[in-house]
Order: sequence, then structure tokens, then C-alpha cells
Amino acid sequence: MSLWQIFRWPLVVGLLCLIGLITGLVSDDWGDHLAAIGLGLPVLLSAWFGWRRPRA
Repeated sequence: MSLWQIFRWPLVVGLLCLIGLITGLVSDDWGDHLAAIGLGLPVLLSAWFGWRRPRA
């Protein structure tokens, strides 16, 4: 596996979170919605993959 294949999705999620943080700080109206999506995405992904993990 290459380094890009390993870190591709964490970088995408981190970039979306950064965009959400920046738009939440500097814009109103539509920016608030974009910030909620960008900051809620890591929470939703964590919940999704946490529930999918098989229990021992």
C-alpha cells in the first residue's frame, strides 16, 4: 500500500473539518450550514465506523 492510499481519506476528512472551522468563523447564513456539515462529518463517521466494528 502506498502512503497516499493510507492517508487519503483522513486528509479529506481533515480538510473538510478545516473548511467547516474557517467558514464558521468568517461567514454567516450559508456559512453556518457549511460549518455544521464540515464539523459534523467527523462525528458521523466516527459513530458509523464505531457501530460497524464487530464486538468480541
